[in-house]
Amino acid sequence: MKKLMYPLIVSAFIAATVMPASALAHDPKTHDEHQHNHHYDPELVPGLDKQQIRFADIEPLIEQVKQNDLFRIEQVGSSYQGRPIYRISVGEGDTVVFMWSQMHGDESTATPALFDLMQKIETDPEWRASWADDITLHMIPMVNPDGAELAQRYNVQGIDVNRDAMAQQTPEGRMLMAQGRVLQPDFGFNLHDQSRYYEVGNTGKTATISVLARLQPC
Repeated sequence: MKKLMYPLIVSAFIAATVMPASALAHDPKTHDEHQHNHHYDPELVPGLDKQQIRFADIEPLIEQVKQNDLFRIEQVGSSYQGRPIYRISVGEGDTVVFMWSQMHGDESTATPALFDLMQKIETDPEWRASWADDITLHMIPMVNPDGAELAQRYNVQGIDVNRDAMAQQTPEGRMLMAQGRVLQPDFGFNLHDQSRYYEVGNTGKTATISVLARLQPC
């Protein structure tokens, strides 16, 4: 049954972040053109329309989330240099979805996309109600805040956190592995930037975000 929900999850959550703020900042099309090309008026979180997102950019947004009873927020770890890493959760369903961004510190696109998604969840109660009883969504915006601070792929130990699943040498990698064990997600979305030289299928449109998805066996 959970496997049948895969298309719903992909279409619902990725559609909600179809044009994240950081992508708009570097896209030659105008805002009006983007609105014409999509079936909804995207409400983007202000302050994240920049190429490099650092922890200081999302810290005020995290504080806002802490004051919002719709979301559940927990500090689930710290980076090598001691920056906090938070998990934000919403929904009460049996199907568990886990999304995380900026595992590579210089790949910022998905972090504002997650905050855009949170804004849509908050401001569109009808859409939220269509899935919130079926899905529990967990999000970690910015797995590698030290790398984000330095605008580099690796953490400050010089290790690629995305290659640390076996060795578990980084606190960021250990945190992510621990969350996987605790949450036991049915679907995991490892959110990355994508090279502008790749397109979305055969549409001729540049890809701005890359999703590595894993489906747990039922």
